[in-house]
Amino acid sequence: MYYIRWNIFNKTVIPPVCQISFISNLGTAVAKGFDIQAEIALTDAFTVELSTGYTDARYNQDSRLTPARIRPS
Repeated sequence: MYYIRWNIFNKTVIPPVCQISFISNLGTAVAKGFDIQAEIALTDAFTVELSTGYTDARYNQDSRLTPARIRPS
């Protein structure tokens, strides 16, 4: 089993107005899950291997840029 929590991770941001990308420290995320594997020797020449896993990774908090509203004068 594992539980990984990321705080303030690096992410590429592309603002909707100027389209010039930059890297910023944004948001939080959590990944949790498990993996298991087994190897069984049925004979000296024959083995069976089994494995499975599950991961649930999600953003907890995201930071979004929204275009500034420009009012015509």
